[in-house]
Amino acid sequence: MVDDSATNLLALESILRAPDRNLIRANSGDDALRYLLDNEAAVVLLDVYMPGIDGLQTAELIRGREKSRDIPIIFLTANTTGHTHLSRGYSLGAVDYIVKPIDPAVLRSKVAVFVELFKKTRQVKRQAELLEEKNRELENANLERLRMLIDLGHELSAEHEPARVLRNFCESARALIDAEQITVAIFDDDGHSVRHFFRSSSKGPLVSDGEIPSVIQKALHRLTSEQPVRLDESDDLLLAEEAEAVHSLLATKIISGSAASGWFYLVNKVGANSFSEADERLASNLATHVAVAYENATLYAEAQHHATELSMEMAVRKQAEEERARLLVREQAARAEAEAANRNKDEFLATLSHELRTPLTAILGWSHLLRSQNLNDTDTVRALDTIERNAKSQSQLIDDLLDVSRIITGKLQIDRGPVDLSSVIEAAVDAVRPAAEAKSIGFDISIEAARSYVLGDQNRLQQVFWNLFSNAVKFTPRGGQVSVDATGTDSRMRISVTDTGIGITPEPGVGFGYRASPDGSS
Repeated sequence: MVDDSATNLLALESILRAPDRNLIRANSGDDALRYLLDNEAAVVLLDVYMPGIDGLQTAELIRGREKSRDIPIIFLTANTTGHTHLSRGYSLGAVDYIVKPIDPAVLRSKVAVFVELFKKTRQVKRQAELLEEKNRELENANLERLRMLIDLGHELSAEHEPARVLRNFCESARALIDAEQITVAIFDDDGHSVRHFFRSSSKGPLVSDGEIPSVIQKALHRLTSEQPVRLDESDDLLLAEEAEAVHSLLATKIISGSAASGWFYLVNKVGANSFSEADERLASNLATHVAVAYENATLYAEAQHHATELSMEMAVRKQAEEERARLLVREQAARAEAEAANRNKDEFLATLSHELRTPLTAILGWSHLLRSQNLNDTDTVRALDTIERNAKSQSQLIDDLLDVSRIITGKLQIDRGPVDLSSVIEAAVDAVRPAAEAKSIGFDISIEAARSYVLGDQNRLQQVFWNLFSNAVKFTPRGGQVSVDATGTDSRMRISVTDTGIGITPEPGVGFGYRASPDGSS
């Protein structure tokens, strides 16, 4: 109500007052415009003649705003002769003119029409908003279903084990269609033997066995490859008193390739009395997804099985080839070892023959000279000394040969006890000194006295040193030098024999034939 007269505003308020109406008074066009900036109105009662902004100017400004341009305007005027004002008012969108003095009944009637129209419009707008909100919810729900369907397709496609495909499908499909229970079964090629069976329920864990109620069995018999079965309590043929726990049912076949390989069914739509056509379409899509994923997983499992068999066969074949290669290597090694043993035997016999013949030659030579009786006393003594020395040398060779035999058979007796290495080395040097002096070979001996005692077999050690020293003297040129060095390291002694001869090759046993020991020493 817009009027510059407070009296007129009170009169209008007294006429139009009602419990369901909110009457707003404005003393000027400016007040009315400020109110309509943020508020709605069912109708505006506008006095034409007002100071400042008059009613016509106010109406023009109301119509010029997007928010208020559709508000009905009733002009109140005391001038009945101003046709120009009437024309301009109607051109500005006025719905009526009421001439003062006002007839209360007429005013109430006209205002009531616009108030009721405002209420209806608001109600329609609210219903439109609710409908739009519901549509958005449905659209979001459909988008969410589509997203879940796509995710499920990816999840099933990524699974390579047929049973796990069905397990994942059960949990996801029940949540996707929002059912209390889902059961899925896949049959063998004969169509009767169950290969896989899973049931998922909102009231319990996933199971791999269970009974199928007779009412559902009847529904499953009605399944075709093209059309799912959707039933609710209104289907008196099936969901009757015999199925008290089954209020709604949705079943569809799973088609793999060109033949039906199984089915799945959902029981009791959550929050509704029946499954919808949208649920039916979604179930058909799910059946397609699970059929493709199951078939792919089956093919993958078969390929894996064949690959495993092939891999095992190849592994066995490779193992056999490796075993043949190992046997060949062992055979070649054994042949090489046997050939080396034969060569060593020949070398040993040749060396033994030479070593035995050398002292025998000296003994026989001096024996012939003694038989001739042409020797003086000095030469006779020399001959006897030479014969004795060579006889002892031959005896030593025989003892060495026997020791080698004992070592090979593991029967060499070792008598361990405290041994003074200094004495043993000196005795071995004394034994070869005549031969060394004959070739002008000098000995340089260095023994660490504080560590000269060791645990060992004195005779065997002396034999080892004699062999080392005699070989050193034998293969060192005239005027050469032999050095013996004995040093201690912790609880061990290290004895090295160095000469200025031709040397021994690094390979064990090479250089002196069978007179050489396995560790490379002579």
